[in-house]
Amino acid sequence: MSAPAPTEPAAPRDAAGTDAAPPGAGAPSGAAQERRRPWLVAAVVLAVIAAVLVSVARGLYRDGPLEPDAPTGQGAKAVVQVLGDLGVEVETKRHTADAAEDLRAGGTVLLTAPKSLSGEQLTTLAEAREEGGGRLIVLRPDFVALSYLTSGITPSGALREQTRVEAGAACGDLSHGARVLEVPDEEDALDGPASLYSASGAGTTSCFGSESGALVAESDGVLVLGSPDLLTNDGVGRADNSALALNALSASEELTWYVPSATDPQGTSSPSLVDHLPGWIGPVAAWLVLAAVLALIALARRRGPVVVEPLPVTVRPQELVLGRARLLQQASARDAAAAALHRVHQPQEDEDEDDERQEAQQHREQRVLRRDLDVVGVELVRVVELLRLRDELVALVAEPRGRARRAPGGAGPARRRVPGAAPRAPRPRPRHHRPRPRAPRPRPRPSREGDRPMTDPVPPRPDAPGAGAPQPSPAPQGGGLPDASAAARTSASQAAWAS
Repeated sequence: MSAPAPTEPAAPRDAAGTDAAPPGAGAPSGAAQERRRPWLVAAVVLAVIAAVLVSVARGLYRDGPLEPDAPTGQGAKAVVQVLGDLGVEVETKRHTADAAEDLRAGGTVLLTAPKSLSGEQLTTLAEAREEGGGRLIVLRPDFVALSYLTSGITPSGALREQTRVEAGAACGDLSHGARVLEVPDEEDALDGPASLYSASGAGTTSCFGSESGALVAESDGVLVLGSPDLLTNDGVGRADNSALALNALSASEELTWYVPSATDPQGTSSPSLVDHLPGWIGPVAAWLVLAAVLALIALARRRGPVVVEPLPVTVRPQELVLGRARLLQQASARDAAAAALHRVHQPQEDEDEDDERQEAQQHREQRVLRRDLDVVGVELVRVVELLRLRDELVALVAEPRGRARRAPGGAGPARRRVPGAAPRAPRPRPRHHRPRPRAPRPRPRPSREGDRPMTDPVPPRPDAPGAGAPQPSPAPQGGGLPDASAAARTSASQAAWAS
């Protein structure tokens, strides 16, 4: 046998069970890691604080299309501030009833999203304007909204490309001091391409027209602007859009900025739980999730390469027992220790019970086997009896009714000879021929008085060989077959059973 190969000493392990790096290795020390982690934690905390501050700052206003306090590109804070500088008091309303009340009072109402209103809301606004004589400014209404508000203005086209539209000579005061208006293309627009309208009927005028229609139209106190981008923070500074927006909205000292809301009681859609939450909830939640993910990545354990440690080939049982005992002691697992001790003393009893169960099982199997053998033996006896009966029936069917005359010496029935013919030599049998056993003769029925024999004996011919030999005696009446016939029948039955 060869001596075991010497193994290198295993690397030292720390208390946590990980491999400790040898001195002088390129791995960073624990002190360097501790110095680096506070900077990373501080950076994560600062990022979370900045996100919260930005979200709270954005929560001071409500961001959305044409929101009067939104400084974003889709908001309208620039126009509202300039109107305030001009002495116009801008009041934001979000319910149809409040806007209708201002129209009944003769004020000016700006409707920012007419497509989101139902027919009942539009009818309420139209009736309030007719009752109070107020002024209604609508941004990019569709055919349905115009059918409720006025009958003199209808949509006629759209501007899908970025276009500059000049005011015509017939615009008059409807141009509101603007000479050229600029609208963005369909992709950059706030609510789709700018719409063009045609004005027909008495008291209707239009301005900033093109081949398909006009961008601005007015009829019966309803002023229609074909694009909401004329009032947004991104679009109000283009061309003369600011002149049109400020002059059209500052016609009166009070302006109602009507932004439809889903919480309107007259609205068709009921508000959901999200509608009741402030607008800054979404950004704050997103920043918190991002901060949590970064914290998990920063504080997670670094998993290095797999360490291959040479293990001993065999371990002594004593070491396993002591190691498990120490683990149970450290975990204070008294129940597990008691169960282990109980299993140590239990195997002998368990083996005795197993032996008893196996012995009982063997007894049961033996009883079943004996019963099966008894059943098989009875069946075999029945089969043998049936075979014997079959042989007897076959013999009864094969034997002729009349007993033929046999030749002298028992060689077989005598053949008739033609007078003057030489006797025939017996036919030689082949060597491989095996004589078939004769079928047993049936036992004759006992004769009674008055019964006639089934066949009459045929007297031998005088010229047959052996005619003068004594004939065998007939079978006794009522006494059964002779001994020779019984022996032949028995031998035939045995041969049939062997075959």
